[in-house]
Amino acid sequence: MTGFSEGLQAELARTPVRVTTVLPWLMRTGSAQHALVKGRRREEATLFTLTSALPLWTMSAERAAARIVRAVERGKRFLTLGVQGKAVRLLHAVAPGLTDAALRGIAALLPAAPAGQEREGPTEAREHPTAWTQSFLTVLARRAAARLNESRA
Repeated sequence: MTGFSEGLQAELARTPVRVTTVLPWLMRTGSAQHALVKGRRREEATLFTLTSALPLWTMSAERAAARIVRAVERGKRFLTLGVQGKAVRLLHAVAPGLTDAALRGIAALLPAAPAGQEREGPTEAREHPTAWTQSFLTVLARRAAARLNESRA
């Protein structure tokens, strides 16, 4: 997407249209409950829910939105959100092969589907609650879900 965005910037350089590329890190939107899980569903759902809720690991959606609006207003070409996002972007710029290998390694850590379940369709993370996903660790994400209309009745 970054390459596509850079191409748009070049194509539109002689027009009043400006392109702002936003490279986000994880945001607390409450939408992780809708993530589709298909491996070991309870473990995947717990992982997605926790990583999308922790305050030092994620950014509030409102803060991200304010930063994006400011970047657009100022005509910034790129905006990378979050310290972690900046670190990943820098690592990829310096060592793209290492970054790709690290991301493949992280993907390999996701729990695989149990034997016989591989062909079953994915389900939403919210269908697999655990003590962890309902704990104090996810309070901020649950509040964000209510604020941002991500909760279902």
